[in-house]
Amino acid sequence: CVYTANLYFVHRFDFQQGMVPKDFPSSYDHSIQKKAEEEDSSPLDKLIRQTKTPSVRTLLSLLKYHAPTETFGEDIQDAEAERARCHRYGFQYNMTDKKRRRVFWGSIIADDSWHTIAAHAAEAYGLYHTVALVESNTTLQLTQRDLRFPPNSLNRNVLQSGIFGPNSNVSVELYVDAPEGLVDKSRDGLLREQLQRELILQQWKQNGMKQNDIGIVSDVDEMFTRDFLLAAMTCDIPAFQPGQDCRSPKVIAKTLVFESSPECFTDERSWYHPDMILGECLDTIGDSTLHKPGERDYKNGTLGDRKEGYGQHANDYAMMPNTTMFPLWKPADFRVAAGGNMFSDRLVGQGNGYTGYHLQNFFESIP
Repeated sequence: CVYTANLYFVHRFDFQQGMVPKDFPSSYDHSIQKKAEEEDSSPLDKLIRQTKTPSVRTLLSLLKYHAPTETFGEDIQDAEAERARCHRYGFQYNMTDKKRRRVFWGSIIADDSWHTIAAHAAEAYGLYHTVALVESNTTLQLTQRDLRFPPNSLNRNVLQSGIFGPNSNVSVELYVDAPEGLVDKSRDGLLREQLQRELILQQWKQNGMKQNDIGIVSDVDEMFTRDFLLAAMTCDIPAFQPGQDCRSPKVIAKTLVFESSPECFTDERSWYHPDMILGECLDTIGDSTLHKPGERDYKNGTLGDRKEGYGQHANDYAMMPNTTMFPLWKPADFRVAAGGNMFSDRLVGQGNGYTGYHLQNFFESIP
């Protein structure tokens, strides 16, 4: 199943048995590895030694040798290869563009398996300019939880050790303030999740996000395929051209769902996250004088969900008549507001090939 799905990195090894793949470097010497592990004090090596699950150890070990050639911001060298890639998804390629767009990714992080963290890092290795993560000290049910990625912890050090690429900026912000004054207690958890995602945008701004950059907000276990990420960075995509009205700005993945392990994927259900949006249409990045804000249902209309009539979906602007330049999008809108187009691989699956993966409910180990 994994080879059929062509998940860029995870298919290279036996996930359950934790076996070294056949295409591992031929010069690999296990005695050298053992000696290096004893001497190396890098965060990744420390985590490998402490991890009890064989498949996680193998996956983390493979990360040490995983170095695809394409990286964000790289000069475009092979125009014909880029043209062919763009064609796969129905895009044109503008040969005058010599640089790839920068990609900023953000997610909430909590008790996600290292399987999914490492697989995501490998799939996008070297392509994210910024990785912005947010951890909360409470669950969605507002119960206290122990932090997994506090400052100076081994887990945080691993995230920042280069597993996403040698030049990717990786940061983890802590969310600690509980929302107050909420009348509908049934939605406290999801609102808290939305408020956490606001910190993603703050990290993007701190790392210099501009209007022509791409933002992706997803869960850790959701990712675009590597090939589609490269296409988004290079191709002439209408949603990424300047002068957007921001009504329907999302570029949405057609996502293959793996359930519990990479040996099991659903053949009757696909997913519709992650999503990309151009910086020009993002709150505090785009022009707020041109794109007047709509009303929301929390904090005097500034946070939370978009209210009905203010852009819950692309045709929902009844309360903003005569509007031609629509409100900018917050990180929460990536998840709960509709407005965009889903793209698939036109050369695979009768023109309906997947452009994203969802590693749903992965088990740490299977007996």
